Amino acid sequence: MRVLQLISSGGYYGAENMVVNLADALNNRGYSNVIGVFHNLHNPHTEIAERAQNKNLCVEVFPCKGRLDWKVIGKLRRCMRDHSFDIVHTHGYKANLHAWLASRGLAIPLVATCHNWTRGTTSLRLYAQLDVFVLRGFDRIVGVSTEVVDTLKGSGVRTERLLMIRNGVNISATPEIPPSDLTHNDGKKIIGVVGRLVPEKGFQYLLESAPAILSRFPGTEFLFVGGGPFRGQLEKLSRDLRIERSVVFAGEQRDMQHCYESMDILALPSLREGLPMSILEAMAAGKPVVATSVGAIPGLVIPEQTGLLVKPKDQSGLANALCRLLADSELRSSLGANARMHIRQNYSSEAMARSYSTLYQTLTRGNECDSAASIRNQDKGSAAR
Repeated sequence: MRVLQLISSGGYYGAENMVVNLADALNNRGYSNVIGVFHNLHNPHTEIAERAQNKNLCVEVFPCKGRLDWKVIGKLRRCMRDHSFDIVHTHGYKANLHAWLASRGLAIPLVATCHNWTRGTTSLRLYAQLDVFVLRGFDRIVGVSTEVVDTLKGSGVRTERLLMIRNGVNISATPEIPPSDLTHNDGKKIIGVVGRLVPEKGFQYLLESAPAILSRFPGTEFLFVGGGPFRGQLEKLSRDLRIERSVVFAGEQRDMQHCYESMDILALPSLREGLPMSILEAMAAGKPVVATSVGAIPGLVIPEQTGLLVKPKDQSGLANALCRLLADSELRSSLGANARMHIRQNYSSEAMARSYSTLYQTLTRGNECDSAASIRNQDKGSAAR
């Protein structure tokens, strides 16, 4: 079966990582995937194309001049016909819109995955309203968490076309890897964050909690991995708090395994989330996590078992949880080991690929109701293990 995975990318973050993991795992199951990437001339980011090619995945790049590019729609349509795709699977507003327009009349089943469907700003609310209209033309809409599915339901997306499939990561055996060159870990403890530097990730609250942490553990370093429009404000905040010597902004990194290996703890103080890939990856690497209880995070970070949870915007609670882990190496070790096992059992890329495979095959056979029931049964089965 041939599948087009289509995405408009702003860097290499959670959605991009999921697309590469999914295509790789599906190819191992005998599928033929092409990852279609928009090369947005106003904001060029094709890192996902490079990562996919490094995994020997097929890639098509579509130069795009604006939010809606009719030339791209024509190129997409020709690509769909030339490759004889059985499924077109989109990720994000822009991919949804262009694929919907390009596929009109081609009788190719459309699947959309919504990774973190929010209405946090005026522009996002406008995009969401348009997306609801566009998604009416899709055969299935997948939310990566029950919270995302509920948001889609509340926004008018038809319930009978909605289902939930959790993201997954590659859980293959991890070799012993030396600490990353990003940091010089001479007895220091590294609190890492991974993600796009935007306000909704809540990284400002981590910085505001840092003085209290440094007063108890002065050797602590805060490692920020990722880029984004909020970086300048975060750097200024670190200077205003006079902690800039303890903060490293490493930007986007290619070797994420080394990044996770360099960390002692992953922190994610998000205000809103779907199913964050950074937590999945950190837990798969055996790292303890401190995160906020938003989105699907409570299903990942089980308090006192696989990590610690705090309330959003709670600098004091965040500082206390991080200090607790910094002070207790045995707790860090046990939470990390439990976290890795939890991901292995419930959030593998193989399990994700099985669910999407069931969906694809049933859509191409036209038996949609059985597909949704089968996927839900798989989800219940993996949750029970």
